[in-house]
Amino acid sequence: MKNGSWSVGSSDAVDITISAKTVNKEHAVVKYYNEKYYVTDMNSKNKTTIIRGDNKINVVELEQLLPNDIIYIGRKKFSLSILIKLINEFEGSKIETDEDYGVDKQDVTPAMEEKVLKDEIPLIRRVRCFDCSTVLNIDYGCYLCGSNKHKERTK
Repeated sequence: MKNGSWSVGSSDAVDITISAKTVNKEHAVVKYYNEKYYVTDMNSKNKTTIIRGDNKINVVELEQLLPNDIIYIGRKKFSLSILIKLINEFEGSKIETDEDYGVDKQDVTPAMEEKVLKDEIPLIRRVRCFDCSTVLNIDYGCYLCGSNKHKERTK
C-alpha cells in the first residue's frame, strides 16, 4: 500500500463513514506512512481511544497503531485489520471476507471493556452501486447517481 491518509467520521464527506451518534462528522484521521498505521483524533466530542493490552491511550496526537490494538472511534470499536479492510475498500481494492466489520468479542477482555463504555459491534457494510460502481454504505442510496437498486437486491 502507498502512503496516505483517510478521514473517519459520520459525515458522507469523509472517506470512511461510521453511522453512529457517538461518532462526530469529522472524528479522526488514519494515516499510513513508512509501512506503519497511525491515528489522530480531530478534537472530537467522544474522543478516539486505543486499548493496548491493559492500557488505555486517549489519542491526542498522532499515535501508531499496533496489530493487537482495539481502536474506539467514539464508542464504536475496531481492530486494526478491520480499519485496513475499510481503507482498502475505499481505495477500490477487492476484499473477500465473511467477517463483520467489528471486533470479535473474544478480542476484548472484561478489563478492556470496563475502560471504555460498552457498545454494540459496528456493522458497517459496503457494497458497490449497481448503476455507477461507487462504493457506498448498504443502508443508504448512492450519493453519486441516486440509485437505490442495491437496497432492493439485498433484501
